Amino acid sequence: MSTFLELCKDLRREAGISGTGPSATTSQTGELERIVEWTQQSWVFIQNLHTAWLWMRASATVNTTASDGTYLTSDFNTTNFGSWHNESFRCYLTATGQSDEQYLIYLPYDEWRDMWDYGSNATMTGRPMYFTVAPDLSIKLGPIPSAAYTIRADYQKKATEMSGDTDTPGMPSQFHQAVVWKGLMYYGGYESAPEAFSRGQGEFKNIIFSLRMNQLPAMLMSGPLA
Repeated sequence: MSTFLELCKDLRREAGISGTGPSATTSQTGELERIVEWTQQSWVFIQNLHTAWLWMRASATVNTTASDGTYLTSDFNTTNFGSWHNESFRCYLTATGQSDEQYLIYLPYDEWRDMWDYGSNATMTGRPMYFTVAPDLSIKLGPIPSAAYTIRADYQKKATEMSGDTDTPGMPSQFHQAVVWKGLMYYGGYESAPEAFSRGQGEFKNIIFSLRMNQLPAMLMSGPLA
Protein backbone atom coordinates (compact mmCIF):
# COMPACT_ATOMS: atom_id res chain seq x y z
CA MET A 1 0.00 0.00 0.00
CA SER A 2 1.37 3.41 -0.98
CA THR A 3 0.59 6.70 0.69
CA PHE A 4 0.07 10.01 -1.08
CA LEU A 5 3.56 11.11 -0.08
CA GLU A 6 5.16 7.83 -1.17
CA LEU A 7 3.47 8.08 -4.57
CA CYS A 8 4.80 11.61 -4.98
CA LYS A 9 8.31 10.40 -4.22
CA ASP A 10 7.89 7.50 -6.66
CA LEU A 11 6.84 9.93 -9.38
CA ARG A 12 9.82 12.19 -8.71
CA ARG A 13 12.15 9.21 -8.99
CA GLU A 14 10.54 7.85 -12.19
CA ALA A 15 10.72 11.32 -13.73
CA GLY A 16 14.47 11.41 -13.06
CA ILE A 17 14.27 14.52 -10.89
CA SER A 18 17.22 14.70 -8.51
CA GLY A 19 16.84 14.81 -4.76
CA THR A 20 14.81 12.89 -2.21
CA GLY A 21 11.66 15.00 -1.91
CA PRO A 22 9.03 16.00 -1.63
CA SER A 23 9.17 15.91 2.16
CA ALA A 24 5.42 16.58 2.43
CA THR A 25 2.39 16.97 0.19
CA THR A 26 1.81 20.56 1.30
CA SER A 27 3.79 23.80 1.10
CA GLN A 28 5.87 22.67 -1.88
CA THR A 29 7.03 25.03 -4.62
CA GLY A 30 8.29 24.77 -8.15
CA GLU A 31 8.94 21.31 -9.55
CA LEU A 32 8.03 19.46 -6.36
CA GLU A 33 4.72 21.32 -6.18
CA ARG A 34 3.95 20.12 -9.71
CA ILE A 35 4.86 16.56 -8.68
CA VAL A 36 2.28 16.72 -5.88
CA GLU A 37 -0.34 18.23 -8.21
CA TRP A 38 0.26 15.61 -10.92
CA THR A 39 -0.05 12.82 -8.36
CA GLN A 40 -3.33 14.27 -7.14
CA GLN A 41 -4.65 14.78 -10.67
CA SER A 42 -3.74 11.22 -11.57
CA TRP A 43 -5.74 9.78 -8.70
CA VAL A 44 -8.81 11.87 -9.60
CA PHE A 45 -8.41 10.92 -13.27
CA ILE A 46 -8.40 7.20 -12.46
CA GLN A 47 -11.52 7.51 -10.30
CA ASN A 48 -13.35 9.29 -13.11
CA LEU A 49 -12.17 6.87 -15.78
CA HIS A 50 -15.23 4.63 -15.22
CA THR A 51 -18.57 5.14 -13.49
CA ALA A 52 -18.76 1.60 -12.10
CA TRP A 53 -15.49 0.97 -10.24
CA LEU A 54 -16.30 -1.63 -7.60
CA TRP A 55 -14.19 0.02 -4.90
CA MET A 56 -16.33 3.15 -5.28
CA ARG A 57 -19.63 1.30 -4.78
CA ALA A 58 -21.26 1.32 -1.36
CA SER A 59 -24.56 0.41 0.31
CA ALA A 60 -26.92 2.62 2.28
CA THR A 61 -30.22 2.30 4.11
CA VAL A 62 -32.96 4.58 5.36
CA ASN A 63 -35.95 3.90 7.60
CA THR A 64 -38.98 5.68 6.24
CA THR A 65 -41.48 7.67 8.22
CA ALA A 66 -45.21 7.22 7.75
CA SER A 67 -46.63 9.86 5.36
CA ASP A 68 -43.19 10.99 4.18
CA GLY A 69 -42.40 9.98 0.60
CA THR A 70 -39.15 11.89 -0.07
CA TYR A 71 -35.67 11.05 1.27
CA LEU A 72 -32.41 12.94 0.70
CA THR A 73 -29.04 11.31 0.16
CA SER A 74 -28.12 12.56 3.65
CA ASP A 75 -31.07 10.60 5.08
CA PHE A 76 -29.37 7.45 3.75
CA ASN A 77 -26.10 8.40 5.53
CA THR A 78 -24.12 8.20 2.29
CA THR A 79 -20.45 9.20 2.06
CA ASN A 80 -19.06 11.11 -0.95
CA PHE A 81 -22.29 10.41 -2.81
CA GLY A 82 -22.11 10.44 -6.59
CA SER A 83 -25.07 8.57 -8.11
CA TRP A 84 -27.59 5.85 -7.32
CA HIS A 85 -27.58 2.31 -8.66
CA ASN A 86 -31.25 2.32 -9.66
CA GLU A 87 -31.46 -1.45 -10.05
CA SER A 88 -30.44 -2.06 -6.44
CA PHE A 89 -33.41 -0.63 -4.50
CA ARG A 90 -35.42 -2.95 -2.26
CA CYS A 91 -37.82 -2.41 0.63
CA TYR A 92 -39.19 -4.28 3.64
CA LEU A 93 -41.54 -3.52 6.51
CA THR A 94 -39.15 -2.66 9.32
CA ALA A 95 -41.23 -4.36 11.99
CA THR A 96 -41.29 -7.63 10.01
CA GLY A 97 -37.65 -7.69 8.97
CA GLN A 98 -35.76 -8.59 5.82
CA SER A 99 -37.86 -11.69 5.16
CA ASP A 100 -40.48 -9.20 3.90
CA GLU A 101 -38.09 -7.61 1.39
CA GLN A 102 -39.26 -6.83 -2.14
CA TYR A 103 -37.65 -4.97 -5.04
CA LEU A 104 -38.71 -1.40 -5.77
CA ILE A 105 -39.45 -0.58 -9.40
CA TYR A 106 -37.58 2.38 -10.85
CA LEU A 107 -39.42 4.96 -12.95
CA PRO A 108 -37.75 7.89 -14.75
CA TYR A 109 -38.61 11.13 -13.01
CA ASP A 110 -41.13 12.43 -15.56
CA GLU A 111 -42.95 9.09 -15.63
CA TRP A 112 -42.99 8.97 -11.83
CA ARG A 113 -44.48 12.50 -11.68
CA ASP A 114 -47.22 11.56 -14.13
CA MET A 115 -48.05 8.45 -12.13
CA TRP A 116 -47.40 9.32 -8.46
CA ASP A 117 -47.37 13.12 -8.25
CA TYR A 118 -50.68 13.56 -9.98
CA GLY A 119 -54.24 13.79 -8.68
CA SER A 120 -55.27 11.51 -5.84
CA ASN A 121 -52.18 9.33 -6.29
CA ALA A 122 -50.07 12.18 -4.86
CA THR A 123 -51.50 11.49 -1.39
CA MET A 124 -51.95 7.72 -1.65
CA THR A 125 -50.30 5.80 1.18
CA GLY A 126 -49.38 2.14 1.44
CA ARG A 127 -46.42 -0.09 0.81
CA PRO A 128 -43.90 1.64 -1.49
CA MET A 129 -43.67 -0.15 -4.83
CA TYR A 130 -42.10 2.45 -7.14
CA PHE A 131 -39.39 5.06 -6.78
CA THR A 132 -37.62 7.71 -8.79
CA VAL A 133 -34.49 9.80 -8.49
CA ALA A 134 -35.48 13.47 -8.47
CA PRO A 135 -33.33 16.20 -10.07
CA ASP A 136 -31.83 16.96 -6.63
CA LEU A 137 -30.91 13.23 -6.33
CA SER A 138 -33.45 12.65 -3.58
CA ILE A 139 -35.51 9.45 -3.63
CA LYS A 140 -39.28 9.75 -4.04
CA LEU A 141 -41.54 6.80 -3.26
CA GLY A 142 -44.94 5.78 -4.51
CA PRO A 143 -47.18 5.09 -2.79
CA ILE A 144 -46.08 7.21 0.18
CA PRO A 145 -45.12 4.89 3.06
CA SER A 146 -47.97 4.19 5.45
CA ALA A 147 -45.60 2.81 8.09
CA ALA A 148 -41.91 2.44 8.83
CA TYR A 149 -40.16 0.64 5.95
CA THR A 150 -36.46 0.01 5.47
CA ILE A 151 -35.10 0.97 2.07
CA ARG A 152 -31.78 -0.54 1.00
CA ALA A 153 -29.81 0.59 -2.05
CA ASP A 154 -26.33 0.89 -3.52
CA TYR A 155 -24.71 4.07 -4.71
CA GLN A 156 -21.52 5.09 -6.50
CA LYS A 157 -19.15 7.45 -4.74
CA LYS A 158 -17.76 10.54 -6.43
CA ALA A 159 -14.06 11.16 -6.98
CA THR A 160 -12.18 12.53 -3.99
CA GLU A 161 -8.72 13.97 -3.50
CA MET A 162 -6.04 12.74 -1.13
CA SER A 163 -5.53 15.45 1.48
CA GLY A 164 -2.68 14.35 3.75
CA ASP A 165 0.71 12.68 3.53
CA THR A 166 -0.61 9.34 4.80
CA ASP A 167 -3.79 9.23 2.71
CA THR A 168 -3.94 6.28 0.31
CA PRO A 169 -5.87 5.72 -2.93
CA GLY A 170 -9.10 3.85 -2.29
CA MET A 171 -8.50 1.26 -5.00
CA PRO A 172 -6.80 -2.10 -4.22
CA SER A 173 -3.19 -1.53 -3.18
CA GLN A 174 -1.64 -3.66 -5.96
CA PHE A 175 -2.77 -1.02 -8.46
CA HIS A 176 -1.54 2.10 -6.64
CA GLN A 177 1.36 2.56 -9.05
CA ALA A 178 -1.15 3.46 -11.76
CA VAL A 179 -1.16 6.89 -10.10
CA VAL A 180 2.59 7.19 -10.66
CA TRP A 181 2.49 6.14 -14.32
CA LYS A 182 -0.32 8.56 -15.14
CA GLY A 183 1.64 11.26 -13.31
CA LEU A 184 4.67 10.49 -15.46
CA MET A 185 2.52 11.21 -18.51
CA TYR A 186 1.63 14.62 -17.06
CA TYR A 187 5.30 15.25 -16.40
CA GLY A 188 6.32 14.19 -19.92
CA GLY A 189 3.72 16.44 -21.49
CA TYR A 190 4.70 19.44 -19.38
CA GLU A 191 8.44 19.02 -19.88
CA SER A 192 8.17 18.05 -23.58
CA ALA A 193 9.84 14.77 -22.67
CA PRO A 194 8.40 12.21 -25.12
CA GLU A 195 10.39 9.29 -23.70
CA ALA A 196 8.98 9.88 -20.22
CA PHE A 197 5.48 10.31 -21.61
CA SER A 198 5.73 7.13 -23.70
CA ARG A 199 7.05 5.08 -20.78
CA GLY A 200 4.31 6.34 -18.48
CA GLN A 201 1.66 5.68 -21.12
CA GLY A 202 2.81 2.10 -21.71
CA GLU A 203 2.98 1.21 -18.02
CA PHE A 204 -0.33 2.96 -17.34
CA LYS A 205 -2.12 1.02 -20.07
CA ASN A 206 -0.86 -2.28 -18.67
CA ILE A 207 -1.85 -1.63 -15.08
CA ILE A 208 -5.20 -0.06 -16.00
CA PHE A 209 -6.06 -3.15 -18.03
CA SER A 210 -5.49 -5.28 -14.91
CA LEU A 211 -7.42 -2.81 -12.76
CA ARG A 212 -10.39 -2.97 -15.12
CA MET A 213 -10.37 -6.77 -15.02
CA ASN A 214 -10.32 -6.66 -11.23
CA GLN A 215 -12.60 -3.73 -10.45
CA LEU A 216 -15.28 -3.46 -13.14
CA PRO A 217 -18.49 -5.53 -12.97
CA ALA A 218 -18.42 -8.71 -15.02
CA MET A 219 -20.19 -8.35 -18.36
CA LEU A 220 -23.08 -10.75 -18.82
CA MET A 221 -23.14 -12.44 -22.19
CA SER A 222 -26.54 -12.69 -23.84
CA GLY A 223 -27.78 -15.98 -25.28
CA PRO A 224 -27.94 -16.79 -28.98
CA LEU A 225 -30.43 -14.83 -31.05
CA ALA A 226 -31.67 -17.95 -32.79
